[in-house]
Amino acid sequence: MFYDNMKLLEPEDMVLSYFDSALRYAGVDVSRAISDPKPDFRFVANAWSDDGGSVEMRFTQLSIAVQPHSFTTQSTFGTD
Repeated sequence: MFYDNMKLLEPEDMVLSYFDSALRYAGVDVSRAISDPKPDFRFVANAWSDDGGSVEMRFTQLSIAVQPHSFTTQSTFGTD
């Protein structure tokens, strides 16, 4: 599914990089997706197929990591 979604990217689309519980980089897509073999993830089990894809991106590190969960509030609907 990940690679299927990658095919939807268009040049100049914005992409946010989320890892370690925060948004840490913002990027711009500079190319369309191309077929590419799966990278060698030495630390991941070999459960994935060798088919993959890649997109050329230009990322900039955010000056402050944004933790989306810090902006959410617990819903109070139905408590009246």
